[in-house]
Amino acid sequence: MLARSYGEETLTAPPPLSCGLSRLHEPALNMKSTYPLLKKWTTEQHERLVTMAEAGWRPSQISAELNRSEAAIRVRAWQYGIVLRLVTTKRIK
Repeated sequence: MLARSYGEETLTAPPPLSCGLSRLHEPALNMKSTYPLLKKWTTEQHERLVTMAEAGWRPSQISAELNRSEAAIRVRAWQYGIVLRLVTTKRIK
């Protein structure tokens, strides 16, 4: 251990790690996620997204109908070249 003395205090460095990782940073191997991190798209959901986008639904409406986030709807549409209705607000003059 390295020790340096500054007045009455002595600072010590932690012992070197044998494997390069401390126990605090080791992942718990027996812990599994209780929910999927990403919900996979089914063929039916994709077809509904295309149908709703072609019908002119807003991304917020589609996300509520498919139980997905608006960001997920926008990303899926962007990945597959699906054109979504643009939502703009009018300026008050």
